[in-house]
Amino acid sequence: MTIGTLYDTAKRYLPELTTREFVLFYNQALEKISYDLNIAEVTEVFTGADVAAMPTLATKILDVIYDGSSLSRVMKR
Repeated sequence: MTIGTLYDTAKRYLPELTTREFVLFYNQALEKISYDLNIAEVTEVFTGADVAAMPTLATKILDVIYDGSSLSRVMKR
């Protein structure tokens, strides 16, 4: 869901909602979620056998490099 879609949905249920109010609420919500979840970015190097042993929960692989070629935005859930 994009932020625009989220704003349109919020406007449907709260027609008096202003853009400024939505942005303030959205930023506070993201800050709280980030704080509660302790989001951390970690850079690690894995071999082929290590990939199967990676944690399967809340793992997002942003970049994979194989033989000098980069494959970006690969996700493992």
